[in-house]
Amino acid sequence: MKIRKWVLQNHKPDADWTVLENMIHIDEIMELSTVEHADSAEGFEADCIPVGDIPFIAEWIQKNYKKKMEPIEVPECLRKREFLKRGYCFAEKKDLPFNSRQKYFIKNISGLKVFNSALYDGKMPGWDAIPDGKYLVSEWLNILSEFRIFVFHDKVVAIQLYQGTPLVFPDADKIKKMVTEYQNDPERPGAYTMDIAVSKDKDGLVHTVLIEILPFVNCGLYGFCSPEIPDMLEEGIRYYTGQRNK
Repeated sequence: MKIRKWVLQNHKPDADWTVLENMIHIDEIMELSTVEHADSAEGFEADCIPVGDIPFIAEWIQKNYKKKMEPIEVPECLRKREFLKRGYCFAEKKDLPFNSRQKYFIKNISGLKVFNSALYDGKMPGWDAIPDGKYLVSEWLNILSEFRIFVFHDKVVAIQLYQGTPLVFPDADKIKKMVTEYQNDPERPGAYTMDIAVSKDKDGLVHTVLIEILPFVNCGLYGFCSPEIPDMLEEGIRYYTGQRNK
């Protein structure tokens, strides 16, 4: 079996990081891996698997593959009213709905975690400082609870509460349908998370809606712990390097 070479970012004391690190070291005990710790992944070659925050991973991908870590958001095959239950589009900064009386969620999608906030009545403190670029514009949702769905090789392996009340559950059949339809996308990651919200509309109806999909790199685990984590991390990196398993 192939020996995996991991490079883990130093100084990551949070609970999720502890789980990731423990899973990798369990793999090491099984003599399937070598593990190094570093402040920067830039000095490591393409045969390594970097695990850390976005800048840590991004510098390694840029050095070895000359590629940029870009978000998936909601993939085109899932941009359906039954999954979104809201207006959802993309716009340049100059075309954002400044004069709308409706509340929106906006997010810069020119890179991972660049900028996001609420836009209400066309006003926002510090708006002039917001960078130019392409934005996601989503109608505001009344979210009751939000869950992170962990998917590995097109199979749901865990569902963890993300925020909100823990007793408002998403529709399991709707989640399975989203995962099934995402299989139509040949570019999907081998491991990813799907953020799902349970929302209530103005008529009091409750819906399970898709917020976004993220490749399994630098993801909050929210209690997820599985021996499959090392394999999922490797698949997440494969998505961005173009070396995905088919």
